[in-house]
Amino acid sequence: MISLAIATPDRQAYSQTFIHQQVACLPMRMHVLYGGNLPTHHASNLDGVGYAFPGENADPWVRVKAMADYLIEHRIAAVLAQFGPTGVEMMPVCAAARVPLLVHFHGYDAWRQDVLGSYGTRYRALFRQAQAVIGVSREMCQQLAELGAPAARLHYVPYGVDTRLFAAANPAASGPDFLMIGRQVEKKSHLLVLLAFADLLRTRGNCSLRIIGGGPLRESGEMLATALGIADRVRWLGVLDPAGVARELRTARALIQFSHTTPSGDREGTPVAVLEAMASGVPVVGSRHAGIADVIEHGHHGLLVDCFDLSTLTASLARLADDANLAATMGQNATMLVRRRYTRERYIDQLTELIQNAVSAGIEP
Repeated sequence: MISLAIATPDRQAYSQTFIHQQVACLPMRMHVLYGGNLPTHHASNLDGVGYAFPGENADPWVRVKAMADYLIEHRIAAVLAQFGPTGVEMMPVCAAARVPLLVHFHGYDAWRQDVLGSYGTRYRALFRQAQAVIGVSREMCQQLAELGAPAARLHYVPYGVDTRLFAAANPAASGPDFLMIGRQVEKKSHLLVLLAFADLLRTRGNCSLRIIGGGPLRESGEMLATALGIADRVRWLGVLDPAGVARELRTARALIQFSHTTPSGDREGTPVAVLEAMASGVPVVGSRHAGIADVIEHGHHGLLVDCFDLSTLTASLARLADDANLAATMGQNATMLVRRRYTRERYIDQLTELIQNAVSAGIEP
């Protein structure tokens, strides 16, 4: 069994369930390098004791050498860097240790203006060194190609979900109770959803909204709900573990994923919550944004709405509030799609193949 190092800025980010999947499921001996784009610590898993590399507070080249020595000492066969900036920072480490590098893009790292301003000029060098460049939506892969990723090394690998955990929802038996899942940040558009939901309640006062997650816009959302007079119809559930998310999905009429591109250029990859809802049998009311449109066929797995189109969002929610059987049919279609194309097993198998191919190819002399 080969040894793999996963390099990630933050090993305990609750919303990055894809990294938790990789550490738990990739069939390799796992090492986690974490603590910023150029990692400061190493551990054997995401939750155990971590140890600092020498040079944490000194010349970063001291840390680069320490990490390269670590890769050699532990016979690391490959490094899988999470997010483009981490891939850039790991380039000299992998070069010094002569270890293949793969980089997995997830969203902001391919789009946000400040990230491209500071790292984008170095992405071309990253794409030359990396054995594989991984994107999670077709739109992202096109963007990475425009940034210089060669077609032979660019791979579309959408996320997968645990179809045993995310299952058994029944929208037809649930009331008109809608759900949002995700960090409360600008690109998730919680505040815009509250405006549309307030319009919905004017004609369908029995509807309710549950919001899972935390983030910097949580207080703004609560204040807006109060100002709109809908605070009694909105429940803020905070951060839940995957089992808790699955439990809440089982009693939802639909998931709302009204994501947008922010003024800073930030945008989604493919939101994992969309796939979790679909696997559960819950239809999605989503925006035509990033990878959402990759996985949802309008009218079949859910309903798609143009970005910033609040009136159509409200009408789409009203349609599913009024027609539980339609929600159930869309949810069943969504479940069948996820079980064919978006399982955790498929995601892990694709990553495993890319890692093994990189190890077999080795480093050119």
